[in-house]
Parts: sequence; structure tokens; C-alpha cells
Amino acid sequence: MIIIIPLGGIGKRFSDLGYNDPKPLVKVLGKEIIFWVLDNLRLKKKDKLYIVYNNQLEKFSFEEHFAKYPNINFLKLDHNTHGPVETIYKLTSILEKNSKNEGLLILDGDTFYKKNIINLIDKNVHTVFYHKTKIKEPIFSYVKLNKNKIYKIVEKKKISNNANTGAYFFNNIKKFNAYSKSALKKDKRIYVSDIYNLLLKNKETIKGIEIKEKEFDCLGTPKQVIDFSKKNKVEKKRFCFDLDNTLVTYPKVKDDYNTVKPIIKNIKFLNFLHSQGHYIIIYTARRMRTHNGNIKKVKKEIENLTLNQLKLFKIRYDELILGKPYANFYIDDLSINPIENLNTKLGYYETKDYLTRNFNEVIVGEKFTIKKSSNINKLNSEINFLQKIPSKIKKFFPKIKETGKNFYKMDTVDGLKLSYLLVNNLLTKEDLTNLFKKLNFIHKSKTLRSQNLINIYDNYSNKFNLRTKNLRKYKKKYLNKLNEYLKDYENFNKGKVGVIHGDPVLSNIIKKNNSDLIFLDPRGSLGKKFTIFGDINYDFAKIYQSLTGYEYIILDKKIDQAYLSELKNHFEKLVLDNKQIDNIETLKILTSSLYFTLINFHNKKYTSKFLDIACKLI
Repeated sequence: MIIIIPLGGIGKRFSDLGYNDPKPLVKVLGKEIIFWVLDNLRLKKKDKLYIVYNNQLEKFSFEEHFAKYPNINFLKLDHNTHGPVETIYKLTSILEKNSKNEGLLILDGDTFYKKNIINLIDKNVHTVFYHKTKIKEPIFSYVKLNKNKIYKIVEKKKISNNANTGAYFFNNIKKFNAYSKSALKKDKRIYVSDIYNLLLKNKETIKGIEIKEKEFDCLGTPKQVIDFSKKNKVEKKRFCFDLDNTLVTYPKVKDDYNTVKPIIKNIKFLNFLHSQGHYIIIYTARRMRTHNGNIKKVKKEIENLTLNQLKLFKIRYDELILGKPYANFYIDDLSINPIENLNTKLGYYETKDYLTRNFNEVIVGEKFTIKKSSNINKLNSEINFLQKIPSKIKKFFPKIKETGKNFYKMDTVDGLKLSYLLVNNLLTKEDLTNLFKKLNFIHKSKTLRSQNLINIYDNYSNKFNLRTKNLRKYKKKYLNKLNEYLKDYENFNKGKVGVIHGDPVLSNIIKKNNSDLIFLDPRGSLGKKFTIFGDINYDFAKIYQSLTGYEYIILDKKIDQAYLSELKNHFEKLVLDNKQIDNIETLKILTSSLYFTLINFHNKKYTSKFLDIACKLI
């Protein structure tokens, strides 16, 4: 049997997100996508395997990656093809000359099988492998069957729930070539399914073999890659991290290692790998140049300090190696630059963002991030906000690169969410001061010409009553009290107009490596009306929501009351000293109302904790 894996493209959906590696070489759990396909392919002795690939892959030394697969044959395309059949035919037209009417199996280069599909093939019968799908969007080719015999096959039109998996068998390569040659003369963009349609017209039998969902995996999109990496058990591996300028900075005072600072982004990734059971080695060349490679002297001077720093910065590891040879350059085939996105370079992805709503899908790439949403109105409000805010505050928000009906594409922001710093006791008073100053600048960046244009109180009483109807049985007394206060807040016009983010909880704010802040997911509306304006006290209440334990609860972490109390006191002082709010009781009341309104949007297991905080704030 001849087996062909066509790689006619380099993976636009990956390159659109800024992945530097071409799709076949994108790593998933430490292994390239194409190797997942090959390692799960059970060839027989007489089988011949070919990969036909896009010539753009040559600049990545593509064939050299396959040193441990000596029996693979390659064909490099000399130009881009128009479709999959043309790609395959470039090779099969050459192979036919020496073929003995062999069967042809075509496999997608991003799908692998956990069962031996080659053994399922009857070499005398054309065969298509399919699976049952519940996905409504017509993104596959689909088949209709009668007693395991296919009588209809259509590309990108959902005629059934039987979607092809990307494995196609033709019982004779010469027959495939004959049909392909004829079809390509009319349209070079044709799919493999189009060749099967020609076979059906000539009354040839095509067998359908069902593959269960658990028997195969597709790694065709960034989302599928990320989902796969999170759901599957990981083969335990060894990771070796350099210490200086990877996990900690170089000394702020020359040669004084007491003055290094943690590089939290990389420490976070290391700790994630360690939590997954991987073996973590840390090595360092500290003082190796000073002591001319004398490891005994190195250990005597630097070992205790290094151990204490690893403990102080909460770096989890299995082995520490002092005495890395000092050099100006290290050249290694397994090296990864720590400045790059370690998630995408290695293919290990942490748990999905716990605050991503079920109507949102956020795909983070190396250079770009795509946010999709089924809530089109909300998405449009975000887009309008990001496009229409004053130019002087655009530096505080991600830059939009492209928009569509249900998505927008923006620059990926490299850094850590303030919520991560908070729940790991790494958020400082200085961070809060910086946040307050930035938010204050945003609030004052533009003046509303007429307050009659919007109702800045749309976020309060009406919204509160709408969202808490089903909570009356729990805390009726508290709800009535809050509703009265919110009405008074509006009637006595206690709000202050400004440009507002609308949801600056700490999980929506990223601290970049240079300490700049980027605000994500702005609201951009009041009620059903688009606006960049609102009550600035609403923003302060959202921050206070985080400082009262919101992210701790969502992450199922124990609240550190002493630590939070210190941060809350500092934030309260900032708000009062800058005369942004009349009194802290007002801030607490507004925050309490927020906890009640978010209950219906979160898992029920958090309800009692949210209610507890909300009631204590009143």
C-alpha cells in the first residue's frame, strides 16, 4: 500500500496567530503535530510512506527533522498548489510509473488514530473513514450511507452527522490518477471528496468505516491543539531551566546576586510543568568565571544564597546544578529562548482562563490573539470601545489588527494577569498605586459633552433588580437594603462621569514585563447603548471586588485575609486621598451589589461564598 500525507500549506490559522513554526512543526505536549501522526501510524513491511510538502517548509530544514524516520520518502513541491488533489497528484503521477496497481491511502497531516486503521481496510474496496459529529457548522466533508456503503459525499455542506476524519483509501493508484487528471483539467481546487463523487457516478462501491470520537484526535487548529494538551495525560519529561536571565533577572547591582528579581512569567510556566509531574532541573553558571570553574569555591560562595532565592521566589524544582560552564554563547539543538512564548514553543498549555464565559472563545498565539463570541452585541461594544477611545489612552489597551462578524484579532499581550499576582501573594502596593494612576488617567481622558446622552446609573438599580430576582429567597433583607441605597445613589446623583473600562477586575488587567499595564475586555456599553463613558465609581468597585477575594474563590484558593486586608487598606486610602469617592461605605455597597449580580453567571458552588462576602460588605 502507498500512504501519502499531503502538506500543501503551512497552516494559515496558526500563522494568523503569529506562530513562528509552520503547522506540521508546531509542538503539542512537546511533540510536533506531524510526529503525532507518524508515531500512531502502524505500517506493514511492504507499505511505502510519502510526504509531499510545501516548498516554504524548506527554510525550516523540514526533512532534517525526520532523522528518526528513515523510511519516509519526500517530495518537495516546486510551487503552491490550488487544492489537496493537485498536491497529491503531483506525487501519485510520478509513483504510478513504478506502481503495480497498489492501493492508495491518503491521510491528513494533522489527524492521528489510536487504533490501527490500516488493518480495517479491505484492499479491494474504496474506503472513507468517518465519525459522528454534533458540530453544527459545516466545516467537514460529509457522507450518507446505506448499510456501510456510501451513496453521497459532499464537501463543506452538512448533509448528515457523518463527518470524514481525513483518511481516504483508493483501491488502485492508477484509478485515482485517472479520475484526478480528468477532474483537475476542469478545476484545480477540487477536494478528495470530489474524486469519490466521480467514482459514485460510475457505480463504484465506496465503503464507510466509522471511527469513534475517542479513537482519533485532530490537531488542525490552535484551539484543537490547546484543548488536546489540556485534556490528555502527559508523558513525563525532563526540563532544564537556566536560572539567571531565565527565572531571575541579572543582578540590579553588578555581581551582587542579592539584587536579582524574579521573572514571574517563566516561574509560572516552570511551576505549571512541575505540577504536571515533569522533572525540573535548574542550573546556573553563577561565579564560575570568578572562580575559574572551581565548583567547590562556587558552592561555598553561592549555594545557600541560591537555595534561599529559589524558596523565596517559590520556584519548584527537583534538582539544582551549580557549575554550569561559563561561556558567551551556548549552542544546543534543544534550546528554547526564554523570551519567547513558552506555551506555544513547547506545546504545554495551562488550564483555560477561569473567567472566559461560555459564549467566548479566546485563542492566544505567539504574536496575535483572536477573541470570538456568540454574543455579537457585546463583542461589537468591545470593538467600538477599542477603536473610539481617545488616542492618548490607546497604549493601555490591546491594538486591534482585524475584525469580523463574530471575532476580533489583536496583538498578544506578553505578561501576567494581576489576578495571578494577587492569588500568589505577589501583587504589591506599588502595583495598586500604578493601577490607580492608570485608571484615573483613563477616567479623565475625555469629557462628556452632555450627560443627557447617557444614563451612567444603568449599571445599578435596574440591572441589580433584573439579575437578583431568583435570589430573593436567600437574602431578601439585604437585597432590599441594597436596592434602596442604589436608588438613593442615583437620585442624589452621587456618580462621577468619566471614560470607564466597565469591568477592571484584576483578571482583566495584564502587567507586562516592563511593568506597563494593559486592560482587556472593556464593556463599551451602558444597557443597550454603546458608550465609552460611565460612572468611574463602578470601575473602583470592580477592583475592590477583586481585593475582597473574588479571584481566590473562582480559583478555589484559600483567601489570605491578612494579605488582602493590607491591599484593601492601601486601595481605600488611594481612593479617599484622591477624592474619587465620598466614603468607603459607598465603595463597599457598590461592590456588594456586584457580588449579587454576578452569582447567576458563575458555578453554583461559589454562590454561598459570594453571598457571604456581599453581606459582610453591607
